[in-house]
Amino acid sequence: MKPAFRLALAAAAGGLQTLSFAPVGAWWLQPFTLAVLWWLAATGGGLRAAALAGFVFGLTHFLTGFWWVYVSMHTFGEMPAALAGFATVALAAYMALYPALTAFVTRWLGQPRGLSAPAPTRWSPIVFACAWFLTEFLGRGVFLTGFPWLAAGYAHTDGLFTGWATVFGVYGTSLVMALLAGSIGLAWMQRGRATVNAVLLAAIVLIVGSVARPTATQTAAAPDKLPALSVRLLQGNVPQSMKFEQSTIIRAAEEYIAATRAKPADLIVLPETAFATTPERFVSAYEQLALAARDTGSTVLVGAPIFVGETPYNAVIGYGPGGERLPLAYSKQHLVPFGEFVPLGFQWFVDMMKMPLGNFGRGTADQQPFVVKGVKVMPNVCYEDVFGNEMRDEAARADVLLNVSNLAWFGTSWAMPQHLQIARMRSIELGRPSLRATNTGVTAAIDLTGRVLAELPLNTQGSLDTTLRVEKRDTLYLQVGDWPLLALTLLLLALRFRERRQQPPPAAAKRGAEDVDYREAA
Repeated sequence: MKPAFRLALAAAAGGLQTLSFAPVGAWWLQPFTLAVLWWLAATGGGLRAAALAGFVFGLTHFLTGFWWVYVSMHTFGEMPAALAGFATVALAAYMALYPALTAFVTRWLGQPRGLSAPAPTRWSPIVFACAWFLTEFLGRGVFLTGFPWLAAGYAHTDGLFTGWATVFGVYGTSLVMALLAGSIGLAWMQRGRATVNAVLLAAIVLIVGSVARPTATQTAAAPDKLPALSVRLLQGNVPQSMKFEQSTIIRAAEEYIAATRAKPADLIVLPETAFATTPERFVSAYEQLALAARDTGSTVLVGAPIFVGETPYNAVIGYGPGGERLPLAYSKQHLVPFGEFVPLGFQWFVDMMKMPLGNFGRGTADQQPFVVKGVKVMPNVCYEDVFGNEMRDEAARADVLLNVSNLAWFGTSWAMPQHLQIARMRSIELGRPSLRATNTGVTAAIDLTGRVLAELPLNTQGSLDTTLRVEKRDTLYLQVGDWPLLALTLLLLALRFRERRQQPPPAAAKRGAEDVDYREAA
């Protein structure tokens, strides 16, 4: 196969991989797009060709998957179009290094030592799955603060494989999909026993995915059961281009306070930086919000920038039913590079964007949930909920997860439904219902199975009124996390490396056979 055709096939598979995620949601595509990547890595050319195919796959996938980064930098950040476009491509190119590394390792460890011609072994799908897991979890999820958006497992908030997330989490689901994909590819190449193995693996994957799939349970009328919460989630739809103008701040505060007063609820939530300034700088608005909480008898939580000493934090603060400021405040722990902290050497880049808030302090990992009618509500801010491995301890302390966001930075792009899909995955893998209060969308209530109970239309102003039945379950993933799979994948790769190293190269084996023939003849 000509190299140009191989790269075109890699690009096509990468683009189709994007369609497996929201808003299209063609989850069934993913095993086949990953099978194409495995095949390109395991056949034809050498290590360099395999890595290049993986890079092209990743570049196409990430460019089509989060092109909306350009919108945040150029349309709302006012960065020059050329620089914003370059930065978007550079981010996608960096992320594409991880599929490239996966393909490289698959080609290297997946075939016998010393063979230049492609000859994938039974190890090849296992190596592919282990490498994919490690590059997603450690590479995209941890290294340089991480950016695991579009991790493969997120495609399976619906469909036949959802249950794997309750067992292994989103990264473990990615591993299972990669293993299935590699097995499909090997079966297509070798037929025979490889086909039987692929069919057996597919059956296991489908059975576990169905059996472990979370289902809602009936809430018994017992004293130890948590009460249902009446909830109001407010969506102000404040345009990002005007959000930090003084007149817009005042108008938004007035509208949010009026919406808070409109109807009582056990819990009323305003989105991230709803008033776009600190309580010290807009005393009257926060005082009016406290009075609205008192007059409606509601607990009101609001995303707000706050100062602790001289350090600013992106936080969630609250007012109790009596109008009192709650003693707890949640401060965001996982900050966004460039938007909330400046990486070393990139101040010039941040200076080119119109971002009035930034350089926040990091919240600690031991923060406690707010308690509303006995229900423990644990907030997270913006894209913190992309990091399920970091939210495990918080979820264990909580009955309900609450995300406050402002995705107006991304216009009407696919960022909105993709973020909702991520929130659904958090509920599935952690066994907790979720609430989302956002500026422009998606404002929604999600049960512990990942099912969207109610949501507001995008880019509209409104209030989402719903009753949340508070149910939870401690999934296996919540209890053990990613570390067992991390140890297993490292062990498997180490075993394969050792086995391959002990194999004699074909030339040495041939010389040994010739020596035997010579001695027998003599």
